Amino acid sequence: MNRRAATLCTAALLIAASAAAKVLPIYIEDNHAGTFYWLAQNVDLDQPCTLILFDAHSDASGIFDSDKIRDALRNVASPENRNALLDRWRGQGVVQCFNWIESLMPAPIAKVIWVPAEKLSTSDIRKRSQEATALLDGHLEAAPRRLGSLRQTYVVSDFNNLEKQLNPNEPLIVTIDLDYFAGLSASEQETAFARIWDHVCHFASVFKKRGRSEPAAQTGVDCRALIADYANRLRAVPNRCQRSLKPREEIDGERRESAGTRSDAGAAGRSRANFV
Repeated sequence: MNRRAATLCTAALLIAASAAAKVLPIYIEDNHAGTFYWLAQNVDLDQPCTLILFDAHSDASGIFDSDKIRDALRNVASPENRNALLDRWRGQGVVQCFNWIESLMPAPIAKVIWVPAEKLSTSDIRKRSQEATALLDGHLEAAPRRLGSLRQTYVVSDFNNLEKQLNPNEPLIVTIDLDYFAGLSASEQETAFARIWDHVCHFASVFKKRGRSEPAAQTGVDCRALIADYANRLRAVPNRCQRSLKPREEIDGERRESAGTRSDAGAAGRSRANFV
């Protein structure tokens, strides 16, 4: 992790974990929309997985007529054709950071476990579950999904009770967004991050990291400290990590070319995540 990473304003971490995996690939991303594209390119679309989402937000919004996305991902002549399709979608903004999950359900994401906090009351869990599943099935009346409602496959848990929700025989995709740590003191953030990291390393397999576009002043997270801690923990996994880091300048160049948009990474007073 170089000096640029230490200046990250916000960031998050995505880990795809499978007990059978022999390496831990790490892919750095700055937006959960990018998470969709990475998963669509690198995960078996027909292999059921459980997604654990450590995030202050549910990211559960549905995409209108999302069956078209599911079909298009599979009705391609080759992986190269799928990659070309995903590149077009990325340039067009087909998938956004708040709706990237739904079109990957029920496969490869067979179940979502949203973990918004370390400890939640029963009423908090019930309220968040109702809000998330309402977003997930929000388009069903206007654009019925072929498989109907997905609300039974999206659950809410706090960290303390997460183990009860897991199937030890099913591969995992784990995402960690730094806004999960908002509202905690610096020492509490470090402790919470370490606890999650150690827990995920217990599942262990594929790592991915992404950043959110909110400034740290809003999230209340000292990203520099957490990223430094993350880097140290990463180095402690000997001979099992495959890292894929792309500097923000390279990503921004690709986006300008494909979408004709200008990156706001240098906007005054609003530092952005530097790696994808």
